[in-house]
Amino acid sequence: MADRPNIVMFLTDQQSLDAIGCYGATVCRTPNLDRLASQGMRFARHYTVCPLCSPARASILTGREVHGHGVTTNVHELGCNVSEIPDSADLLSRKLGAAGYHCGYTGKWHIGNGQTQGRGGVALSPATATTRGFVGQDTPQNRGGWNFPDFKQYLRDIGLDREVARYENGDYGAKQGGLPVVDHPLEGTCEYFLAQNTIKLIDRFRGQGGPFFIWHNTWGPHGPYICHRQFYELYRDVRIPEPANFRLDPGSDDLPLQLKRGPASLAWEHFEHQKRLYFALTTQIDAMLGRILDHLQAVGLADQTVILFSSDHGSHFGWHGGLGDKGFSHFEEAQRTGCVLMDPRAAAMGRFGPDGLAIGSTCQAFTSLLDLYPTLLELAGAAPNPAADGRSLLSLLRQEAGLWRDHAFVEFYGLGHAVSTMLTLRNGDLKYGWNATNRDELYDLRRDPGETRNCVGDPGYAADLQRLRELLYGHLVEHGHPCARMFRSVTLRGDR
Repeated sequence: MADRPNIVMFLTDQQSLDAIGCYGATVCRTPNLDRLASQGMRFARHYTVCPLCSPARASILTGREVHGHGVTTNVHELGCNVSEIPDSADLLSRKLGAAGYHCGYTGKWHIGNGQTQGRGGVALSPATATTRGFVGQDTPQNRGGWNFPDFKQYLRDIGLDREVARYENGDYGAKQGGLPVVDHPLEGTCEYFLAQNTIKLIDRFRGQGGPFFIWHNTWGPHGPYICHRQFYELYRDVRIPEPANFRLDPGSDDLPLQLKRGPASLAWEHFEHQKRLYFALTTQIDAMLGRILDHLQAVGLADQTVILFSSDHGSHFGWHGGLGDKGFSHFEEAQRTGCVLMDPRAAAMGRFGPDGLAIGSTCQAFTSLLDLYPTLLELAGAAPNPAADGRSLLSLLRQEAGLWRDHAFVEFYGLGHAVSTMLTLRNGDLKYGWNATNRDELYDLRRDPGETRNCVGDPGYAADLQRLRELLYGHLVEHGHPCARMFRSVTLRGDR
């Protein structure tokens, strides 16, 4: 068995926990991901660093919290300090490359648009995957893979020229309730195209010798939910239960979440139909994961390749009285997502290390997207980065949980040119949300798992509120957060 494994990391976009079969009761089917969980470790309380694409992805690449790397909102939006991720010897790709790894990239990037000039004429170093230490696809503009020239060329190469014009006109396929379902061959979908690119990278690196790292990124199940009819038919008549927190009075709350509130007239049936396509696209993505896993098996690399899965963040998708998208809330649905690590070397022994956890177990520690960076470096035997904010998940597999953090921390600074500073800290079953320009939030997830009651003004929670505020302040100080001083003077000693 090779000491330094190959590594393939799958990162989906906006995949909520109810779209991952191994995370509990759901109608969504993800058999390949579930199989990985049964052969590896599932992290049950895994949080994004920011419920937004660009900041989350930048944290994976840099190992830094959002305020540290500066990609504070989606790139080139107001509120984003850094819109083209700078090159550095500490980037994940550079660290792995220095350790002798071939680094490949597939799919969504969204950590730069490849622009040479920013707002106000500021000169920028254009950031694409191939200018930041990877080989593979460059897809700088975040418009969905079906809009990129290399996907259209791929369609022509496989004889689907007719479909190119349809994609260019936004005519992706038959409409089911106003949403697209494609009927052309499955090989003509963006998800198949992305999987094909990763398979080609596997074969390329296998021929070159030496270990490899491939970061496989999908645009889904983020909308638009362009799914193939083969997968749509799995859900066409499936009933998706209405969430317990759907029927809230949308006019009863003036918190920042109102920016993601849809029309009050939308019934659950509206979201239910969209969710069918969301689940269909999720299952389609899972099938492409299966294709890649099957290829690793076919070329004799399966027992030498570690698989890591996560998503950049979750999705509101109708919960809390009809919220859409993500951001502007402290809620679990947007902040919490899945993480699965499968190391075939450990699976062959049935345990993670001589005294470690059994294969197929679930870890209840608070983990974060920040932890992917040090985990990958340790797997590769690469030099650690002392400035990184996360910790290697491998210490949890070795049952070194005593050294682990006791909370989850999430940052959010706005979306779509609307700027907002919101910090979240979860400790045990309590979650505290600091809204810099609004009242704070406090939720008791044991008594109120749907986060429907803000307890911040409840005298019965006064001691807990103060304790969580002090814990958040300690985190801000430890990680050099620029809001630490403001938080101390305005909130820690106040009664917001």
